[in-house]
Amino acid sequence: MSDGDSELTVPLPDEVLDAIALRVARLLRERTEPDRPEPWVGVAEAAEHLHCRPQRIYALVHQGRLKPRREGSRLLFRRSELDQWLLRESSLDRRLRRRDGIRDGR
Repeated sequence: MSDGDSELTVPLPDEVLDAIALRVARLLRERTEPDRPEPWVGVAEAAEHLHCRPQRIYALVHQGRLKPRREGSRLLFRRSELDQWLLRESSLDRRLRRRDGIRDGR
């Protein structure tokens, strides 16, 4: 770096770094194998992807907030759909907090 440049360092928790690494790996895989459909994941992998317990996935499905595909008694999800759901939920949460005058604390 030259004398006029500045450097910004942002510490990130390991979970965030892992999530970023998984997302980058998935994007690279999709670009190198574009004709291959995205694989389905079960409840355990969906919970791991969302960093929650499997019971939380079952609760979200029961509440109608997550819409799985069903194969017999198995619940199946696409990671991209889980990501989209998470973005929608986060957006809804922010709108409700603003409506109710609750600060984020950021």
